[in-house]
Amino acid sequence: LSSAFMGDSHGCAIVSGTLSCWGRGANGRLGNGGTTDQLLPAAVQAGGGFVNNTSAVTSGAATDKHTCAIESGRLYCWGLNSDGRLGDGTSTASNVPVPVSPSVVTGFTNTGTGTGVVTAVAAGTSGGSNAHTCAIENKVAYCWGGYGIGQLGMGAQTGPGSNKPLKVFTLSAPAAATIDSIMASNGSLSVSIRQPSDGGSIITGYDYTTDNGNTFTNVARPSGSNGFYYSITIPNLTNGTQYSVKVRAVNAIGAGDWSAATNGTPSSGSGGGGAG
Repeated sequence: LSSAFMGDSHGCAIVSGTLSCWGRGANGRLGNGGTTDQLLPAAVQAGGGFVNNTSAVTSGAATDKHTCAIESGRLYCWGLNSDGRLGDGTSTASNVPVPVSPSVVTGFTNTGTGTGVVTAVAAGTSGGSNAHTCAIENKVAYCWGGYGIGQLGMGAQTGPGSNKPLKVFTLSAPAAATIDSIMASNGSLSVSIRQPSDGGSIITGYDYTTDNGNTFTNVARPSGSNGFYYSITIPNLTNGTQYSVKVRAVNAIGAGDWSAATNGTPSSGSGGGGAG
């Protein structure tokens, strides 16, 4: 016996890479091709690419009415499917394993090779409703099924469920900003920034540096400042001196990477700007 996992009214165990389940059989949760209860372990039936006789089942998960298992790096599920918890793109229950579908947006592939190897699976429910499944593929978490209490991790408490994997909404620091242009003024530089991806959290400001990041100053970005570009002004500079300017975006998670350096020279006349 290498692994065992339990649902609310059934259990499963992996012995020498082969999966068997027992207990309540309603909705096909045992995966043996039937719906009757089993007092003793019954081998999960082959189907949909699931073989179950190659010593290749490595892990699994179960909740009250569905079960999932990883075999040779691919994920299969079976049982009740009214809320899309099996992840096969349908709402049809299955009493034999069905492969979880690729995600609609590029990401989850479930190929069992390369970046498509599934390494972990978990299943959950809330009093028999809002059942869902989550898995990790290529170090990224995906979830699918019912969505009434925030369980899919999409950044909201409720929303439409999904019968295919969705990438769990993650927050990160912004991507690297890009300096689009620098315009010189008397004792200052106006820096036009091409706004980067915000990492899922609103950009609250930009840091700028003129000494390669040894020191920096933050300029707040007012809420509602949408658009592809945003401009900041660097004051209190010496006319005729060339400055190497870098900027980076900041959100609630942290600061992104510094942009490439762009030179600018303040001047009481025109000129002295640069471009990224």
